[in-house]
Amino acid sequence: QSSAQHPESRELFRRVRIDQVYRAALDDETRQALLGRGATIQDDIDLKNRIWSRISEIDTENRVWLKYTLARIGWFRISIYGSSASHVAWLLVQHADLDLAWQKEVLEVLKPLAAQGEASWRDLAYLEDRIATAESKPQVYGTQGKCQGGTWSPFEISDPGQVDERRISIGLAPIDEYAKQFKGMCGGG
Repeated sequence: QSSAQHPESRELFRRVRIDQVYRAALDDETRQALLGRGATIQDDIDLKNRIWSRISEIDTENRVWLKYTLARIGWFRISIYGSSASHVAWLLVQHADLDLAWQKEVLEVLKPLAAQGEASWRDLAYLEDRIATAESKPQVYGTQGKCQGGTWSPFEISDPGQVDERRISIGLAPIDEYAKQFKGMCGGG
């Protein structure tokens, strides 16, 4: 059954498209194109602030909608809604940083579902790490980090000697390969 047959899925994908358009607008080149020639640094700061303000509103609207929807239908299970719907529902949860308690609830829902093949282990790993980082705890998979000195590095990882084994077991690239994906974003060439 196609996820397009479910009204919840159609609304989910509509919401994610909006989420992604606004986040893409934060890209340097996109902002420069939006501002045009002659824009000042202050113009760029103002634009970024307006974009982030709207993203915050969108995240709140999406969180309210998704909480209501999940209370009615449960998780967007892969067998019913497809892997894309499950993934983009996770994306909206991932962006619900203002509701850590809810993110933790969803994580507990996803654990047995991932074990049953009804949710993605990768998505679960990112959410688990995001929660750990928000709580200033070591993360398990090293998916969360920061740019510093032109390179990306993960926030603290529990048992870092085993992180690649854990990552590979759920389909993630080793941490060094993962870090290379951020080169352009971190200004490292």
